[in-house]
Amino acid sequence: NFGDAYGIETLNGGAVTLASNYMDLMSQGGPGIDLLNVRYFLKPASAAERNPVYADANWKIYQNPGARPRAWIDNGNASVEEHSARHIAVKVQAPSKGVLVLSELFYPGWEARVNGTPVRIDEVNGGLRGIAVPAGESRVTVDYSPQTVRLGGILSGLTFALTLLASAIWLRR
Repeated sequence: NFGDAYGIETLNGGAVTLASNYMDLMSQGGPGIDLLNVRYFLKPASAAERNPVYADANWKIYQNPGARPRAWIDNGNASVEEHSARHIAVKVQAPSKGVLVLSELFYPGWEARVNGTPVRIDEVNGGLRGIAVPAGESRVTVDYSPQTVRLGGILSGLTFALTLLASAIWLRR
């Protein structure tokens, strides 16, 4: 994967399954690309489109002028301060209450906090994450923390403890 090799985020990958909301976004005839913050397209050097922002013997790169930012809110400002596969932090300045939209797929297991208070994440714009924010300045954090992982950790710990207990009882005999 080109993106993995160079540390560049891409929409393609080697996953066996794709989220249905991703497929819905991408089948809308183009806005999905813009909503998911796709800023550049990589095409072979033989591509016929004009005005690439970069070209060499193998590749051409084209800018997408319709790309939405990674985070946005109507009539306000949103700036991403931290971003990783499991954590996002956004500083929001809103003149009135509104919805912060992240150009990330809505998917179970994500938890949001606005100024430290847990809030619900809604599915907006056909498959993105939307988080209600109050008027004024806010710090929004979104973390991937699925309950299934916590449950798996608890069950693994219990299994280990029971195995130790069973071994201790067996050794005493």
